[in-house]
Amino acid sequence: MKPWRGKKQRLLHSIVGLDRYPRFLQRWREPQLDRLEAALETLHASVNQSRTVVAAQAAAVHEALDAYATAARDANSPPKASTFNSDPAAHRIIDVLAPELCSALGWASPPCTSRNAVAPRNANENGVREEKEWSVAAAIAAGPQQTAPGTRQLQELLEAVDDSAEAFCFPLLQPSFCEKLLAHVDLAADALDAHNNSNNGSNNGSNGNHNSGTTNIIDSNAATSGVMPQRTKSVNLDLARLDWVSDLLLLVSDAVAQRTHAPETLYL
Repeated sequence: MKPWRGKKQRLLHSIVGLDRYPRFLQRWREPQLDRLEAALETLHASVNQSRTVVAAQAAAVHEALDAYATAARDANSPPKASTFNSDPAAHRIIDVLAPELCSALGWASPPCTSRNAVAPRNANENGVREEKEWSVAAAIAAGPQQTAPGTRQLQELLEAVDDSAEAFCFPLLQPSFCEKLLAHVDLAADALDAHNNSNNGSNNGSNGNHNSGTTNIIDSNAATSGVMPQRTKSVNLDLARLDWVSDLLLLVSDAVAQRTHAPETLYL
């Protein structure tokens, strides 16, 4: 059986055709059907293999992070013991985001009611706990508040990167949060490297699977020259139980974009 030429294009075309047209395969010849079936079986085997690898990596990283967290509760904890809590409900938004940004997005003022508590509170007569501060989980669920100062305050936070005024920067994360986050990421990356080394050999550990689809995190202690040093360790945020960090960053960037750019209006 001859392999397909332009295999990816043909496979994508076939998948779309099968999805859209009930009689898509009626004019195919047997050799063509055999090649399509073989290509789908190869793809299915590849997905299964990748799924097994990812599941094993996640189990190894999570086991290591749980062990570090347990060690951190010990008075004689080792230097690598992690004190970072990966639960977004355990972090106050004002401890994660820059205070100016929290204020601009309406998260500096206490919410009226919320079921996502940072710390235990007394419940009111309706069984809803009163919140004095926003947790990260509550802020992500609620989104930027309508009563926030909004556009003007956000625009005041923007600082032009160059004279062209086409690129801007603004304060985002608290340095103290970044330090804890980076330490947590380092532990996750070390655990992933150890797992890869044990399975693939030392030559494939540091330069292997964990670099695919990873998120590089830049050290918050930037050089005074303005050049941000590239970190040598990286790990997928989901793998390190930090998917909520990605959610928060996307939420903030979307809010900044919406409030600092006037919506386009089409006049007919």
